Amino acid sequence: MNWTSPRWAPALAWPALLCWGAHTLVGQDTYLTLLAGREVANSGLPTVDRLTYWTDQTPWIDQQWGAQLAFYAVHGVGGLHAVLLLHVALLTGAFAIIIGFAARRAAPFSVLLAGLVAIGLASANTSARAQSFSQLAFALVIVLLARDVEKPSRRTHFVWPVLIVWANLHGGVLLGAIVVGLRGMLQLAGLGEPRRALRGLSFGVCAALSPFASAYGPRVFFYYRDLLTFPGREIITEWATPSLSREPLFFVFLPLLALVLWRARKSLTPFVGGVLVFLTITSAISSRNILWLALASAMLLPSLLDVAFPSLVERGGGAPYKALVPIFGALAFAGLVRFATTTSSALESDFPNEALGAIERATPNRATVIASDTLADWLMWKEPQLRGHVAFDVRFEVLGTERARRMRRLLFVKDDWAKSCEGADVFVLSRRHAELANALSNRPEIEAIYRDDKVTVLTGSITSP
Repeated sequence: MNWTSPRWAPALAWPALLCWGAHTLVGQDTYLTLLAGREVANSGLPTVDRLTYWTDQTPWIDQQWGAQLAFYAVHGVGGLHAVLLLHVALLTGAFAIIIGFAARRAAPFSVLLAGLVAIGLASANTSARAQSFSQLAFALVIVLLARDVEKPSRRTHFVWPVLIVWANLHGGVLLGAIVVGLRGMLQLAGLGEPRRALRGLSFGVCAALSPFASAYGPRVFFYYRDLLTFPGREIITEWATPSLSREPLFFVFLPLLALVLWRARKSLTPFVGGVLVFLTITSAISSRNILWLALASAMLLPSLLDVAFPSLVERGGGAPYKALVPIFGALAFAGLVRFATTTSSALESDFPNEALGAIERATPNRATVIASDTLADWLMWKEPQLRGHVAFDVRFEVLGTERARRMRRLLFVKDDWAKSCEGADVFVLSRRHAELANALSNRPEIEAIYRDDKVTVLTGSITSP
């Protein structure tokens, strides 16, 4: 294997991009992951919510507890830098596994092209969170199954332990289980290969049972149900259907993917075609799933590109592309050095740490807080005494449909928004919710005590909604 081949350039470009944009890796879900990890470490697996008062004593199945606990433990050793280093290692490891599979089966230019397109598609979904572990698990499962299509092997049954561990890390295990189930169904039906009923049945059983191999046992069903049925598209951008303004590359990629699949249709196996079609459909339903399509495409498309556009692939293997490996390698190394020398405050630059002093002064013993959904978990992580005193956070599967809609009406000043403020003494609002901050500021009983370009902190209680 020629390690200086341009086919390896995407595996270096990805960590380079992540390290150079390290401050963008810290998001609201990063703090939720750390906060929930601290909750598990201090109190064990939660069964009811005690973090927010809107959902106090509401059932909480924390399916992601394993990933949260791991990130929290790493934070205890090396702080935020260690958390992000683990995150980058997980994402880079997943991408390296995928590129390694493709590199042994396709021309260098095809691997390079598919890998760089995949990076473009996945670059909007890079914050450190429980999903980081999910990417590595997804890569392992899909590589094992794709190898099994080429040459059935007992090693493929390693998907069992991967899925079992995954079931305690992230809800993405459902996608992995469906892909395993697809493999089992094709073997049962004998589509594209000799029929192996018993083997296909074993994959089907694995797909059906593994998502429930959680520390919560069968109760984890309710987590999956709530995850799939809550009105996320109304509230969270990444749960919404893709739009041309937010995900233009996805809409450019779709017709190109269809063209490649059509031109390489004679070489397309039912499993590869089924996986790409399934992930395309899920991506069209929710933009958060574009990540999985990107990873699968980086692995499965290169060999199809060789068939679909052989002349393009031949022309694309010239000398200029060979320089990409040392270039991206140097960028990755420089990015790692830059990341190591970046202060924690710079990594958290998207969050209003400067406002913490004002918030501490405004939140005596029993103060209750309404915070923007994007700031609530950051606030409880930074100020542990506010556990149980914040109205809601980004765990929408715990909020449920009605409370989630109530939260949206409040944050965007709709209908009876003021009624939802009853009982709150402090408001911590991001600039996204400036309209609510202004509406509160106009009330005589509310006083703004801190304001900058990131956050507005207000105190006072609404007496007459």
